[in-house]
Parts: sequence; C-alpha cells; structure tokens
Amino acid sequence: MNIFHEEYSGIFSWFVEGCLTRQREGLGTPLAVEEAPRAYRGEMDAVGNFIRDRCDVRERAGSERLLAFRLQDLGYVKQRRKDANHWVGIRLSPFAGCS
Repeated sequence: MNIFHEEYSGIFSWFVEGCLTRQREGLGTPLAVEEAPRAYRGEMDAVGNFIRDRCDVRERAGSERLLAFRLQDLGYVKQRRKDANHWVGIRLSPFAGCS
C-alpha cells in the first residue's frame, strides 16, 4: 500500500498550480547570473581600473571642458570624427603591472 495514495490529488493540484505559475511568471534570473556580467565588465574596464589604481579621485575632480583646455595648453589638437572626438598625439599606454 502506497502511503501517498490519499495525497495524490493534493500533490497533483500543487504540481499543476506550480506549473501554471511558472508559465505565467517564468523562472526569473538568478542573482548570480545578473551580477556576473557587471563583475566581468568591472574587471575588464582598463580605464576604470587605471583611474581607481593610479589616480586621486575626488567627488568633483574637474570637467571634460577643463581637461580639453589643459590638453590644448599642452599642444594637443582635438580632432572631431563621426563616432567621437579624438586627441591627436596622445593615448593611454600600458603601465607596469597592467596586463
């Protein structure tokens, strides 16, 4: 004799209810899956890592306009392109300890 025999209808109802709920609402995305791309982007963000590791970051460190004036003062020329503005003659280069 099966001990669950009397509970079959209740178990089946619970199963069907759960199935319908999942069809309506889906399973959802686990938190670890949602956070993994953010963590990966953070690890692969060379500029962000450079700034965090090598710069004195303050709440209001300056502005893009102030940076542009300073670069012009140093003799660099801004070149406008379709995708973005570029500074001719300067770029970020790898530094010791950065792969």
